[in-house]
Amino acid sequence: MKQQNAISGRDFREMFAAATNWLEKSAPEIDALNVFPVPDGDTGTNMLLTMHSSLEEATRTTNGYVSDIFHSMSR
Repeated sequence: MKQQNAISGRDFREMFAAATNWLEKSAPEIDALNVFPVPDGDTGTNMLLTMHSSLEEATRTTNGYVSDIFHSMSR
């Protein structure tokens, strides 16, 4: 496997989108695991909503700098 020391903003967005897609498929299982501190069963759903919001912000950043994408996502 080739070692990579840096990624482009586009690559970062694609990786984050892939992680969001995986979480979307797994959210019900994560919800079922939620028992602490209150068994409210929405941890996976809440995580997914946060990921979707972050991904939305990431796609609004038009330049290729990962630092700018991180900054947008932090909002």
